[in-house]
Amino acid sequence: MRGVTFNHDSTLLATTSDDGAVRVTAIEGWEPRFVAYCLGDGEHASWTVPDQRLIDVSERAWRRLRARVVDDHGRFLRLDPHELHTG
Repeated sequence: MRGVTFNHDSTLLATTSDDGAVRVTAIEGWEPRFVAYCLGDGEHASWTVPDQRLIDVSERAWRRLRARVVDDHGRFLRLDPHELHTG
């Protein structure tokens, strides 16, 4: 962890790390809210936690994103290129 800060009413905590991630967590219940990544070359992506809904993504970030594939019981199977699972 490289940095920590709270929002104005101390209900959310944001942390930064060496992997380029910013993680935002609700203080009450320590529930993760969203993650944002700096992917290099000016590319970025952010999504909600735990439902993994994409919030924002830069134009060419798709080439670095991977989709988590799980079975009917929620068990991890593999990571696929994200474009295989979009529209």
